Amino acid sequence: MMDPAEKYLSGAPGQRVVLCDAAVCGEELTKLFSGRASAALFTGRRSAERCGAYAVAAEAAQRASCRLARFNAIEPEPCMDTVLAMRDFLAAEQPETVVAVGGGSILDAAKAAYLILQSKWELAAHFGVDKYS
Repeated sequence: MMDPAEKYLSGAPGQRVVLCDAAVCGEELTKLFSGRASAALFTGRRSAERCGAYAVAAEAAQRASCRLARFNAIEPEPCMDTVLAMRDFLAAEQPETVVAVGGGSILDAAKAAYLILQSKWELAAHFGVDKYS
């Protein structure tokens, strides 16, 4: 049975949110990476190593023969400059899929970076009520 938060978050087109433990996440990431040449991974500075999430993602990418590029210079409360650096990272890497592992700030920053890359809008244009976010 799907967790209510997962059901809610998975409703957005083009997105898939998986809330899981390391074993299940490894399987889900392997499926996600399969058939893709490259993926971008956003994580916090150290938390992904401490909890083992980075090792799980790296192993899943290796199993799927997918090149994994990681950006981990994300502070606990990401600033606009960090989001812009994340956008530049995505532009340089041109990944076929994007994965963010961590808490809400990391996920929000990754979504913002991807959105401004795709839309070509300024980051500030997404702030406020009735805006894409």
